[in-house]
Amino acid sequence: MISHIKRLFLVPFCLSLASAAGAAPMPRPLDVVETADAITVTTDAWKLVFDRAFNGGPSQWYDHGFDPGELDNLATSQGGNYSNGVLFDYDVYLGTYGGNAIEHMTTQGRNADPGALELMLIESSPARVRIRQHGHPRLNNGGGPPGDPFRELALITFTTLWTIYPTGKVHIDFQTEVNPEGMVVDSGPGGAGKSISSSGTTITATGGTNFLNSGVWAGDTIESAAGAWGPVLVLARNSPSQLTIDQSVPSGSNLSFVVRRTDIVMETISIHADGDASHVNQCSGPAQPTWHGGSNGDPLWTVPDFSACRGLMRNQGGGYPPLANDTLLVHWARQRYAGSLLAFFEPWVGIGFGSFNDEGFTDISYTQLGRFGRRPAEAHHRHFLAQLGSAYSASVPTVRSVANAQPFADDYQRPFAEALVGSLAAGPEIASYGFDLSTGAYRITSSACTPAATCRQAVIRFDSSAGIRSETDYRSPAIELNGFDLPLPAGDADVRVELSHDAGASFVPLDPSEFNLTDATHETQLGSGNRLFQLLATIAGSGATAHALRFKATSQCTPSPRAGCSSAGKSSFLLKLPPQSARHKLSWKWSGTSVTNQSGFGDPRLDTDASLCVYAGAAQQLVLEASVAPNGLCAGRACWRTVGSRGYKYRFTKGNADGIKSVRLLSHPANKSRVSFTAGGDDLDSPILPMAPAFDVVVQAANSDTSNCWESVFPAASFRSNTQQKFKATLH
Repeated sequence: MISHIKRLFLVPFCLSLASAAGAAPMPRPLDVVETADAITVTTDAWKLVFDRAFNGGPSQWYDHGFDPGELDNLATSQGGNYSNGVLFDYDVYLGTYGGNAIEHMTTQGRNADPGALELMLIESSPARVRIRQHGHPRLNNGGGPPGDPFRELALITFTTLWTIYPTGKVHIDFQTEVNPEGMVVDSGPGGAGKSISSSGTTITATGGTNFLNSGVWAGDTIESAAGAWGPVLVLARNSPSQLTIDQSVPSGSNLSFVVRRTDIVMETISIHADGDASHVNQCSGPAQPTWHGGSNGDPLWTVPDFSACRGLMRNQGGGYPPLANDTLLVHWARQRYAGSLLAFFEPWVGIGFGSFNDEGFTDISYTQLGRFGRRPAEAHHRHFLAQLGSAYSASVPTVRSVANAQPFADDYQRPFAEALVGSLAAGPEIASYGFDLSTGAYRITSSACTPAATCRQAVIRFDSSAGIRSETDYRSPAIELNGFDLPLPAGDADVRVELSHDAGASFVPLDPSEFNLTDATHETQLGSGNRLFQLLATIAGSGATAHALRFKATSQCTPSPRAGCSSAGKSSFLLKLPPQSARHKLSWKWSGTSVTNQSGFGDPRLDTDASLCVYAGAAQQLVLEASVAPNGLCAGRACWRTVGSRGYKYRFTKGNADGIKSVRLLSHPANKSRVSFTAGGDDLDSPILPMAPAFDVVVQAANSDTSNCWESVFPAASFRSNTQQKFKATLH
């Protein structure tokens, strides 16, 4: 049909292609609302809010299965003014050692001024949302001025690309850049202006200098702006007006100075969540743990170490498994049944400790890995998979243990696919086998099929026993389909999805309830001719056979009538378009000398489309298009059936997505072939009537697998009726 608007379907995440699934509630697709303050992404199962006041990170996470009234925010604590990077957070610490370290986080508490933050919605469709978060890490201790307590760390600039799917998958592309010249934290010209006084290892602020307001901290360096001494290391900020440095400098008053920042003392990667708002002071109260944490190297980190705040430091060695093997963090609620995982694609070299805390701070919990050691800040480019989990939702998985989470990490960390038709993507951000690390989708470009002008297809095979997967399941794989643009007036084509259980030897149509597929309305987001497909089932890793998916875009209706079609001996065409669209009706009949045997129609029982195309006006433009897919069930029986050895017939009383209710394709050895289509209802295309009376109306039928086509050319003399509601023409 000319509008080319496709339906999007969503079904529970837990479906498996290896077994039948019972009826379950269908989650709605992604719903996105962007305001000046935030970007909100919602499904029936969960809600995430990316808030500009919280440095662009997700400040709200609700588990709709357990908490449909959104009473318990799993992300933000302390009255909604403090957030710690739910799902993913990168933290850097300033100082000279762990004891005086001060933390800056890529997602942090409420600030009135967004500073350098940029928060942008870069892609939005019911099947996928992408958000760009760009800015500086923010100071964790809230020591900034009123209204903006969480200062920016301008030494480091970070960019996080969040790619979010309805199934709760969140792919994270994270980068940091470091100012190569370091960062000037504070300075003064001396004399009557901002200045300092020096005496041994003590620096005193004078002339209006305030080390607290400028954010000077241990680990920074201070030097004479005139070059008389320094740079020397700041060991401590004792007060807003006094610093201790690591070596004596010449004494002086009202001196010029520069404070620079180049080094960090520690960095961590974490999953954060809230603790329990009912715990007013968790450090002094009785132990009431509400969260668990673990990793693939050590599945349970939550045994407290009997410190005052009941956290756990998991240091390298000491009987713990090697931290270097940790590429999966899991954090889950004990009572609220929500949880999330964070899987690393690239191993993090140099991990020195792990940390879990549930009660160390009021209403905050986290599971994290980190690296100790004072050193210059480093650039990063890393990729992660986060997965929202709930034991109360059928559309996202349960994430309540490392065992729950491990299959998702394995799937993410071991991509494998083969292109049987078309080609897998390669290049920057593309891992092996066409896997796009920035989005978590496999990418495949289509190839031409027959006839090339009106057909594009791609076939991708998933083999769980091949490559490095070791029979790992594919968990709701997403596939970006490129190159499905055909020369059509609307620039679109129907994309049919078929499944193979025998490694691509044979295919059957995939039930539309088992996948999401975008349409032409989302090409402004994905690019011309591109589609996004997500299987809502799991491809089981039994290793018994490989599964393949075929994507075929066909439209036998070219922008103008094709040449070489078989002309009608007799034909009639009726189109009724009354005001009530449910009463719309189409009938076209053709007979003539053309197909002498059944093979001339292809085989619509297997893989041949049939299409009807109507052209009108001075330019002979396409004004109506309707297609019928091969195979399939209509009201519980095969849509297409043979008519002896002559041909095929299609019947679907309710009408298909284009309104087609019946098709007959009949060959005859004595050149008495018959082709007919009937259609009607709301889904039928509705060209403007009356037709231009001075020009021919051309009706053509074609199929996707042969070069045969059939046409009726109705000149004005053949028009029997041509009004605003009815067109009728006949040829004898």
